[in-house]
Amino acid sequence: MSLLHLLSLQDEEIDQITAVVQKWSSAHQTPVDSQRGRRAMCEAVSMVLLAKQSHELLYAELSRHMDAPPLDNILSVEQQAAGN
Repeated sequence: MSLLHLLSLQDEEIDQITAVVQKWSSAHQTPVDSQRGRRAMCEAVSMVLLAKQSHELLYAELSRHMDAPPLDNILSVEQQAAGN
């Protein structure tokens, strides 16, 4: 994620992103400055840039997105089930 993306955000949106990511990090016992915490920050910024959401909706969407298994894990499980 480029810092240029942040230039298009209002101060209130940046505050919202920060609060939501801190809440998510605390709930998942994940430091914000960890790899997963930085990924959550990038995802939250992308979500706000794509659609303006309330604090609660942004938190729910971030949690749903971050808690989903990575696509490569899903493909691996499907391949194992198929006997490949």
